[in-house]
Amino acid sequence: MLCEICHKNEATIHIQEIIGGQKKSMHLCSSCAAAKQQGEGLGFDPFNLAGLLYKLSGNTTGGKNSDTGKSGTLVCPVCSWDEQRLNASGKVGCENCYKVFAPLLSDVIKNMHSGSSHVGKQPAGKGHELELLHRKLAELQKKLQHSIEVEDYENAAALRDKINELKTQCEKSVKVQKGGGNE
Repeated sequence: MLCEICHKNEATIHIQEIIGGQKKSMHLCSSCAAAKQQGEGLGFDPFNLAGLLYKLSGNTTGGKNSDTGKSGTLVCPVCSWDEQRLNASGKVGCENCYKVFAPLLSDVIKNMHSGSSHVGKQPAGKGHELELLHRKLAELQKKLQHSIEVEDYENAAALRDKINELKTQCEKSVKVQKGGGNE
């Protein structure tokens, strides 16, 4: 399928919008989509994919933080980015914004990504061993909770023992990383 704007390149971005029960579709190549996002004289208003995803994620909460500005919304003390700009753009202004807007962003991230913890591939190496141990520990704790709920106490006891072993391994890894262990 060719891009609906340039009619030359293959369309790689497909946008569907339903307004008043009518479905509208747009098929764009990456260069025309980038130009449209920047509003480079294509004859229509630019779209904001980050803002659209932010709004679609269901963010409707107001600011409930001590970092509020005059209008009662959250404001970053470092870059002065406020909740209205976050809602409009779906983007933050600086790294401190993640702390200031954490109450809003945590729900958005969970809704957009089906959770808030990374479950994909991890880089290999010694520095990531502790992270892998923590993941395994969390997985075993979920299994333990399930075993207790279904009253499978033999399995629960075995899982408890594995969890205790992993906790010991985690403590050793922390000591090694801090330079306190001799292994």
